[in-house]
Amino acid sequence: MAEHAAVNRGVVGSSPTPGALGPVAQWSEQTTHNRLVVGSNPTGPTFFSNLTCPVEDLTSGTTFTAKTGEGACLSRRVYAKTGRQATHQQEEPQPIKPSKVAYLPEALLGVSGYPAAHWGWKQYRSLGSAALDLCLVASGCLDAFADVSPGELAPWDYLGGIFVCQQAGACVTDLNGDDLLVLDDTARRRPAAAGTPELLDSLCTKIR
Repeated sequence: MAEHAAVNRGVVGSSPTPGALGPVAQWSEQTTHNRLVVGSNPTGPTFFSNLTCPVEDLTSGTTFTAKTGEGACLSRRVYAKTGRQATHQQEEPQPIKPSKVAYLPEALLGVSGYPAAHWGWKQYRSLGSAALDLCLVASGCLDAFADVSPGELAPWDYLGGIFVCQQAGACVTDLNGDDLLVLDDTARRRPAAAGTPELLDSLCTKIR
């Protein structure tokens, strides 16, 4: 899954505070596209209220979708061919949940960037898209994810995936202790996520 294969979509809701969302709600960038579905008050702790966010893997057609208070799900694109005519349709969404792995030596880890040291994982993958990596944590395909890239990540790289994680029941944090929910498109963060708080704590301890 290359980075250019990640698409995050949404729609801005009613009466957002003028200028509060700024480019974060409107960006169109080569690798990812996010448009957040935001309710009437996009600032403060209620930013994620009344929010729906799909994250799509363009290579496979798999779409992860989360809605505030309703959990997260995925649906896959099914292809069929009749003669020379190819068609596809989307499967019914299926609920997703993160893994229950609690110990780093048992974990399959996703990373953005190159780890400077072996943190004691069982295996790791670098798939190229933070949003999709986070969704894979939400669905239990990865046990955890951490960003160790030199330039860190912009909000559009991770916000959709973070929301899917939260609604699926995964744990998320920023490795620098900063707030992940930012409206400044110049802000950079180091998100980390895991299916269990024990695994996330262990991962953060190793990296920090």
